[in-house]
Amino acid sequence: MPLTRPKAAQINFDVTNITDPLFRLNSGQSGSNDKDAGIVMERGSDTNVALIWDESANEFALITTNETGSTAGDVAVIEGAGLRVGYLHLADSSELKLGDDNDANIKHTGTNLNINETTGDINIRTYADNADVTIMSDDGSGGTTNYFKADGSTTEAIMYYGGVEKLKTMDDGLTITSTNTDQNAGPIVEFYRNSASPANADYLGQIKFQGENDAGQKIVYSKITGKILDVSDGSEDGIIEFAFQKAGSNNISGRFRSDSLQLLNGTNLFIGQNGDITFEGSTDDGFETVFGVTDPTADRTINLPNNSGTVALTSDITFTASSTDTLTNKTLSATTIAGHLIPDTNNTYTLGTSSNKFNNVFATTFTGQSTSSQYADLAEWYAGDKDYEIGTVVTVGGDKEVTACTKYADMTLAGVVSGAPGFEMNKNIEAEYPICVGLKGRVPCKVVGKVAKGDVLTTSGIEGHATKIDPSTNVVGCLVGIALEDHDSIDPGIIEILLK
Repeated sequence: MPLTRPKAAQINFDVTNITDPLFRLNSGQSGSNDKDAGIVMERGSDTNVALIWDESANEFALITTNETGSTAGDVAVIEGAGLRVGYLHLADSSELKLGDDNDANIKHTGTNLNINETTGDINIRTYADNADVTIMSDDGSGGTTNYFKADGSTTEAIMYYGGVEKLKTMDDGLTITSTNTDQNAGPIVEFYRNSASPANADYLGQIKFQGENDAGQKIVYSKITGKILDVSDGSEDGIIEFAFQKAGSNNISGRFRSDSLQLLNGTNLFIGQNGDITFEGSTDDGFETVFGVTDPTADRTINLPNNSGTVALTSDITFTASSTDTLTNKTLSATTIAGHLIPDTNNTYTLGTSSNKFNNVFATTFTGQSTSSQYADLAEWYAGDKDYEIGTVVTVGGDKEVTACTKYADMTLAGVVSGAPGFEMNKNIEAEYPICVGLKGRVPCKVVGKVAKGDVLTTSGIEGHATKIDPSTNVVGCLVGIALEDHDSIDPGIIEILLK
């Protein structure tokens, strides 16, 4: 139906009263309608506006147009015209569509309000100075309360719980706030992994600390991870794991488990200046053991033995004359004892074992019973007139106490110089040339001439040498000893003998 300009003969230009309850347009249309219908309002030199039914879009349109009411088909639309109303009431499940292609819509389903956008972002903003954007909702008791606020005066974003501030952004991070006044924990950050099939070693949550390297690459320099150690109902155990970049690779450096604190993959424990390690012990009381160190003057290393046992303290291994401490099952190394070393039971304990012996035992006075000796002879120290080699036959004489023998069958025979006596007498002799003289037992001895095993030896005229005695010799006290091996040469040599 064409829109026609009313004529004066038809309608009063000043006041038009229509008593019919309905105003019908496009009257007489038959068949499928293909024409827009509506009301055009002419505005002189300004663009006309119209309220039309857009047949092609099958919807009403409030538009600006150059139409004057004579169009017999589609109305030419310049653009949409504005609409100002007190309120706009849309029935449940009706939509308010936005955009030329209906890219966005606002719809109330009868229960929920949905805002949808299919081609871009949804922006909620205010351009007023220092104004806020606030999201409010029911407070659970019939009122409303804040849930989120973008503060236009501080540029902070604030999240609320029950109207109470909990999380706030700041120029350098986040602030989590708790208003608790009791002893309960707060504020709390909770990581919850709602897994349908939890298992041991599952990761539960992770905090990553990232930054760039000098090549501009994003690097996770450290992270803290929560894990499951044991997922079994009633015996659950957890782990906090610490990882760091180490020489360019991720390195798990430590795990704080429910049963232990572990330092892993070459991670050391460093205790700083004036720091100690304190042990409470098995009883929770006012007594602790503190493990500290004396201020070192250089780097020191303490190695624990590859063995089980108790590490002795200085109070266990250093004694004074008045000490009453008991040393029990301790391993000592380079220990100084300032006092008596006394067993608590007589004739019960052993010093050393048959397989773990002491090398040398030094003492001023030994009182007890010796049942064996590593070396062969009984010796005594004398003052010599010069140093003599082991095996030298000596007699009483010379400028001091003993000198090398120089004649056959000398009855002033003292003995043979010993190098490793089994027992030494007069050990602390004061002499320029102290000589250890073997008196009894087995010693090496210098000999001259042929000697057979079993021959009896006496002094000879060759200095410091023994020789085979002539059976006719009858001189008291001149027997050096008995040969324990042969000497087949007439030249001087040295053999083992038994001192007589």
